[in-house]
Amino acid sequence: MARAAKLLSGSGTTVLAASMAVGVKIPSYLARLFIKHGQPLPKRFKP
Repeated sequence: MARAAKLLSGSGTTVLAASMAVGVKIPSYLARLFIKHGQPLPKRFKP
């Protein structure tokens, strides 16, 4: 989760690219994991 959040907060990283980088093949599943762990949705990390 922390690695995905860090990737998403950097410029130019898409949710798809961040999810693939952390081993999650489906971006919507990454969003569910963020919710499960009490994190904001991945799109909220984008500037």
